[in-house]
Amino acid sequence: MQSPNENGARGPDDPSLKLTLLQHELDEAQRENVRLRESLLEPPYSQLRSIILQHPQVSKTAIKALNVVTGTGRINFHRRALARLQFPRDLRDIEGSGLFDGDWYTSNYPDVPLSGMDPLRHYALVGAARGWDPSPRFSTEFYLEHNPDVSPGTNALLHYLRHGRARGSTIAPSTVEHRWLTLTLQERFRNLRPLRVYSSASAPKRVSMITDSINSGSLFGGVGTALIFATLLARRMDRPLRIITRAEPPTPANCRTVLEANGIAWQGDVDFVFSSRDSPDGRLVDIATGDLFVTTSWWTTWATRASVDPSNIIYLVQEDERRFYPEGDDSIRSAEILEDPRIACVVNSKPLFDYLFDGADAHLHAPTWFDPAFPAFLTPREPSVPGKRNFIFYARPKNFRNLYYRGLEAIAGAIEGGLLDPERWGLYFIGRDLEPVSLPGGVRPKLIENLGWHDYQQLLRRMDLGLSLMASPHSSYPPLDLAAAGAVVVTNTFGRYKRSLDQYSANIICADPDLASLVAGISQGIALAQDVALREANHRSSKFMTDWNAVFAPICDQFAGALAATKA
Repeated sequence: MQSPNENGARGPDDPSLKLTLLQHELDEAQRENVRLRESLLEPPYSQLRSIILQHPQVSKTAIKALNVVTGTGRINFHRRALARLQFPRDLRDIEGSGLFDGDWYTSNYPDVPLSGMDPLRHYALVGAARGWDPSPRFSTEFYLEHNPDVSPGTNALLHYLRHGRARGSTIAPSTVEHRWLTLTLQERFRNLRPLRVYSSASAPKRVSMITDSINSGSLFGGVGTALIFATLLARRMDRPLRIITRAEPPTPANCRTVLEANGIAWQGDVDFVFSSRDSPDGRLVDIATGDLFVTTSWWTTWATRASVDPSNIIYLVQEDERRFYPEGDDSIRSAEILEDPRIACVVNSKPLFDYLFDGADAHLHAPTWFDPAFPAFLTPREPSVPGKRNFIFYARPKNFRNLYYRGLEAIAGAIEGGLLDPERWGLYFIGRDLEPVSLPGGVRPKLIENLGWHDYQQLLRRMDLGLSLMASPHSSYPPLDLAAAGAVVVTNTFGRYKRSLDQYSANIICADPDLASLVAGISQGIALAQDVALREANHRSSKFMTDWNAVFAPICDQFAGALAATKA
């Protein structure tokens, strides 16, 4: 029996995790097999064709010999072989028909240029079997509909040229222009591509969480909270839990790490599926009537809504995602998801709830909200280096709402004003996409990226003062994480919705986002951080919840009760 590693998670040799990873490898191998067959199968048959054309009398003997050598003994091997031998004739007939337009075909089907194949060969080998149209003058769908004796997957154009035209079958122009719009939108909004699903009468009713990724860098904050909620909801409803990722294959061990770090026992009862959003042929996901879907962003909600009953979606809202973008196509789509009354919304924090659903913006299906839990609040602080304190800045240069450059200005102002003395304070920047920084006096903070869950929490317990900014009514997690770990933290206000975070801890200082106010906030934070007795008293009297079960139990009961009432 394999023993757990240091953080309590099973390693990659855990049989259950290994089986999941092997399934993902099999999916990738099958896709690669299709690609190789398309690119490599033709040359051997071309060689065989040349031999048979030169020596036609040996064709039957050669085919029988191939059957023996390959061990297939299948009676229709020769039929497949001869079908390949006539492939050049197919190409000539298609090209000479006047009904194939290579430029049009390539521009309307994005997979064609990505394949690297000649458009004519791609149509003959791939597109025709998929029901794609060869030109604006020929609709495959129309031809198959009006010739029911022609089975789906048949090359409809070749059938028309060799049989249909002679018997008077009619053809119609392509309607792929409608698909052009669909394909154009899918290319622009790749993360909105519908989740590919199929109905399965034998599948159990499940709770499925839809997210981009569950790798180590993705499970902090919002995605980790969604995982906790989905797990507790599945257990409350006595259903299996499934995690569906869209941007990259899941790492199952990370789920166990996050759950156990938050006081939730790992039961090994989670299924993992990767259904890529980057390919129109992503893996199909089986669903049953009555499945529930927990989505983690407006775009995963959009992709799921396109494929399932919207009333079965629970959208975990953890930010005003409309503010991720300038006014435009993305922001209006984000708003449309938030305004869809068929989708149940569960909002992270009361200030964000009030901001999103105040007055005229209230949902027809009343949303609900929760305050997050911080089990690490109960963990003792790490010992500090004598004579020196630690300052940390939550730094994400490419996430504009984190006000990275305003934060740099404020830190530089505090150093230049003699408030933040580098001789007495160690400076750390933690975040993503960090680049080397030189502050006044040549101070170079230590840059930290890609920490695991446990290392992140351990680091916070060594910090004395933090700066974490967010142009949002939501506090974001870093200020709360820092305060829960016993540090003082300075953050910014946001209109009337985020003036104070005293409801969590008196160690959180909210300053207006102008430069002078933030420098003054850092000064106030330094004084409080150095007053160890007051800081510890504030920490002890903080109002952080520490039990996720207590946070989500009422909400899980609400959904379970609503489902039971629907059945009744």
